[in-house]
Amino acid sequence: MLELRFDKPPRELYIVHREYAAAASPSSTPNSNFLRGVKWSPDGACLMTASDDNCLRIYDTPLEAFQLADPEAAAAGTAAGGSAAGEPEAAGQRVPAQPSAAAAGQQQAGCGQDSLAPALRIQEGELLYDWCWYSRMSAAEPASCCLATTGRAQPVHLWDALTGQLRCSYRAYNDMDEVEAAHSLAFDCEGGTLFCGFSRGLLRSFRLERPGRDCSTILAYKKGGEGLPGIISCLAPNPDRSGMLAAGSYSGAAALVDPRTRELLCLLEGGHAGGITHLCFSADGNFLYTGARKDGAIRCWDVRYGSGVVYTMPRPSGGTNQRMMFDVEPCGRHLATGGEDGVVRLFDLRDGSEAGQFPAADDTVNGVAFHPFLPLLATASGQRRYFLAPCDDSSSSDSESESEDSGMAAADSGSSESGSEGEGAGGRHAPAAAAPGMLSARENVLQVWQCAARTLQLPEDAAAAADEGEEADVAAAAEIDELMADGPVEAAVAAAAEQEAGDA
Repeated sequence: MLELRFDKPPRELYIVHREYAAAASPSSTPNSNFLRGVKWSPDGACLMTASDDNCLRIYDTPLEAFQLADPEAAAAGTAAGGSAAGEPEAAGQRVPAQPSAAAAGQQQAGCGQDSLAPALRIQEGELLYDWCWYSRMSAAEPASCCLATTGRAQPVHLWDALTGQLRCSYRAYNDMDEVEAAHSLAFDCEGGTLFCGFSRGLLRSFRLERPGRDCSTILAYKKGGEGLPGIISCLAPNPDRSGMLAAGSYSGAAALVDPRTRELLCLLEGGHAGGITHLCFSADGNFLYTGARKDGAIRCWDVRYGSGVVYTMPRPSGGTNQRMMFDVEPCGRHLATGGEDGVVRLFDLRDGSEAGQFPAADDTVNGVAFHPFLPLLATASGQRRYFLAPCDDSSSSDSESESEDSGMAAADSGSSESGSEGEGAGGRHAPAAAAPGMLSARENVLQVWQCAARTLQLPEDAAAAADEGEEADVAAAAEIDELMADGPVEAAVAAAAEQEAGDA
């Protein structure tokens, strides 16, 4: 296992900007086609992004990126003139998706190309609420390559991550027998259950092999009773395979639930000023990290005791309602998060102190994700923009012509010009250059970074103890085999006699 180091800034490997800029249009994406998050697949073979055009884009991890875990292999491949020095070669068998017509036009005009091309595009018809990979996905098993999405006024969809075809749907109905859209999704660690969060603190589960409307209610909030109020905005299963599920709500509280017994284990509240938008567990499952909108810190909770906040990790996110996803590295040492200032911050999870930071984009970094086993960090940036029309000076010229006093007219003209300049500087009337197509190459951008890393090794004494333990286990197994040769009863008697002799 690799432990990432952040004593020096990571190196940018890939960048994708024009793919999202070309898909922007005044009718479908009037606020610019900004990214809304990025997630690696559980097997690390590809990553997925969501953007404001309600399109999921899947990028295959280049083969050269897998060589980063073995520097000697990477050096040998480069010396031999392999793919490490040329164009990125996809890890899977799919052919990358063809660029859109607008993107092709930009490339022919000499605007350059992105470092990666999407291998697949999945277009949803409505606003996306949440999306997630199948927890047991493996590129070696095509049947497991799938993902789930949920959006406004539509059921939960299960998509094939290789072909982009819709496999099936999961529908939940409200009291009026109408299809109710889920606001959050999560697969359990075993991959057999899909959890969905709804409004009014309602948490349901679907068996993956039974699509349709057959579901179970795990948690429901009742006024005056226990439960999690508000819209359940995010879900996260505990990686320790205990079955515990964490749920966050726009009410600012989080809950720990046991889906097997449908029991509310603990309610974590009083920590955030705004609604919780993202949460995740530590690598060992003992701590829960929560982030909220209009809140300038990530909070750490100890799920073993259910007490208050252990520590906080500050980030510049107190001025936006945007969801900012954070992630914990696979070895469990650091947590990475973005901010409104375009800087990625890394925190040491032992005490919550900042371990490093680096500038990633020129706008809000709303998503970060660590690769499951490679020293790679993916970031997504973007924010909602409101492009205003240029100011119109016709009103000021009319007022000048109608003025009777030349001195007052000159004064009014001067004040009108200064006022129009003030409006432009204040943001009410943006200049004509501030158009959706004029964004810089580091806005609305997907980036993949290579981090410095070292291989975790056991100390010599621990390794020796482990070897001694293995030898002792082998010897004990041989003795048991010899005893069992005499029969189960005799073996039990002999084992009990040896234990009594050892105790004496």
